Amino acid sequence: MPTLALTGWFNAARLLEETGGLKINTTLAQKVVLGEWTHLGRLGLIAVLVAVVLAVLLRRVSDRVAAGFTVTYANGRRVRGRPEATLLEISRAYGVPHISICGGRMRCFTCRTQVLSGLATLAPPGAAESTVLARVGAGSDVRLACQIRPGADLVVKPLLEAGHTTIRQTPGDDAYRWGVERPVTVMFVDLRGFTALSEGRLPYDVVFIL
Repeated sequence: MPTLALTGWFNAARLLEETGGLKINTTLAQKVVLGEWTHLGRLGLIAVLVAVVLAVLLRRVSDRVAAGFTVTYANGRRVRGRPEATLLEISRAYGVPHISICGGRMRCFTCRTQVLSGLATLAPPGAAESTVLARVGAGSDVRLACQIRPGADLVVKPLLEAGHTTIRQTPGDDAYRWGVERPVTVMFVDLRGFTALSEGRLPYDVVFIL
């Protein structure tokens, strides 16, 4: 920003002087220095832009040619993964719908994934993941996508459908933003056996079921 600001100021001042709108009291040597700084600023800006473009291109090329593995989803889609990334991060990087209500912090079980092939290449679940898996009675081939870090080819199937849950709304769309009086009917609905249902599941799973 400082470079752009100085470049604009120098150009404006030079234009005013050339058109007779302003007389700048600078010596010829000072004008030469200002011109050099303006030129260097432009070259620096161009260099930064070129570096950003090259970095993006190199990253894309490296993702394609670097040693990695393939993640195949049950719907047939295949993506290229890199070591150290979790399965959830890989799904999000390629725009594959993968539910994770807690954001990958292992507070829920919504990113549960069945590993159809390649389970033996994964590290065994840690203590925390094992506790969650045991609590919900998951099968031996079910893992949490936010916890596994693939290092070889996998075939996986997310067990919860992501669906279309995105809601776009602005404050002006709310008809009740400022409060209104309306006659309403309140109906209280209970679920038979809900206590037993909720006691054996994580809070996020109960919310998802509802």
